[in-house]
Amino acid sequence: MFQKKYQKYFKLEYLAFLIIFILPWQTRFIYNFDPSNKCEYLNYSLYLTDILLIFLIFFHLTTFIKNKNYKIFDIKFLINKIKTHKAKKYFLLIQKNLFFNLIIFEILLILSIIQSENAMISAYKIWHHILGLIFFFLLNSLKIDFKKILISFCLGLLLPACLGIYQFLTQNDFENKWLGLAIHDASQSGISVIETSDNKRFLRSYGSLEHPNILGGTLMLGIFFLIYLYKNTKNTLLASILIISLIIFYTALIFSFSRSAYLSIILANLFYLYFLIKNKKIADLKIFFKFKTIFLILFLINLFCFKEIFLTRFQTNTRLEKLSIQERTSQIENSKNLIKQNFLGGIGIGNYILKSPEKNPQPVHNIFLLISTELGFIALLLFINILKIIFQNNLTQKNYQQIIWIITLIILFNLDHWFFSLHFGILFFYLLLYILSFKNKAILS
Repeated sequence: MFQKKYQKYFKLEYLAFLIIFILPWQTRFIYNFDPSNKCEYLNYSLYLTDILLIFLIFFHLTTFIKNKNYKIFDIKFLINKIKTHKAKKYFLLIQKNLFFNLIIFEILLILSIIQSENAMISAYKIWHHILGLIFFFLLNSLKIDFKKILISFCLGLLLPACLGIYQFLTQNDFENKWLGLAIHDASQSGISVIETSDNKRFLRSYGSLEHPNILGGTLMLGIFFLIYLYKNTKNTLLASILIISLIIFYTALIFSFSRSAYLSIILANLFYLYFLIKNKKIADLKIFFKFKTIFLILFLINLFCFKEIFLTRFQTNTRLEKLSIQERTSQIENSKNLIKQNFLGGIGIGNYILKSPEKNPQPVHNIFLLISTELGFIALLLFINILKIIFQNNLTQKNYQQIIWIITLIILFNLDHWFFSLHFGILFFYLLLYILSFKNKAILS
């Protein structure tokens, strides 16, 4: 009886692990592709992860209904539940309940379609966010241990990291439609490269993702996950595998040449070092310096081997670096102007690029500005409150490593947009919300 009852639960858990494992891969069917349109944000795709998520939702609902656990669909039950709450409790819900804030944020996101110049783009982006939110709810419903999630994600990211190392060292790439890999040729415009003073172009590591900055930011979080797993294992073989994986992640991160990832990892490690010293975590300090030494050695070796490329990347007087700075400055100014015109309601999710003056438009490289631009000021406050809830509860429970992950996210949010604008980033964000709230069930109930 017990085995029969929980058989499907474990199958659902394995399906969730599979989705997390393949998340870094971009296998998809592009159902609205215009060859003349070079802007990724105007193409519509159905991803393999979307299909697997739909299966997970279907099987979970089937199990849910069979167990007759459908009180949430009882209208009278809901009305009675609402009547028992006082105004003060509603205020506390807004202040402290993560679920409540996420649902309201999603409603504002859906309502933003009213303001949209292009409702199809908005509907496409809303679809990704709804899937992400449902995934978050399903993980909570299945109560999957977040350590297993970290293992699944890091295993899935290992091959993309190796691919990124291959791309940079060989300056070569290949395409594969089944793996969702597009070819990146350093000689072509629109490809992320480093251009030296003598006009040599060097391809940055993409891995299996859509941009080197995405690879860099994802690997940085993957590194933190691996260190957490290393700290919490007593298995010598597993510890050795984790160290090898860390070396691969570190190397691929270096070859992404993502300045936002470099800056984030430096600041995050300074915060973490402060927490460790303040709380006298001697054992954790030893692990910290162990892995920072490995990273420093790897960085110095690569700096010696590729000195010209590194120097070019950190200068601001070369052609491409000047262009990058000009584009980001232009995006910020454009975003500020749009916010002034549409302060409360925004311009509609996904519609920033339609209002951009750039030839190859991208969303503004700051999630807080992007949310304020597309969804309005109220949505921005809700988003900040979501981060605040998770941060405060991890701080209360002294989960210092998770605090560092949140700080890292906030730094990345100020330097890029992909957590809110691209399919992988959106699903990854909701996955991170579950990981960061796993030990804090008080904020979910």
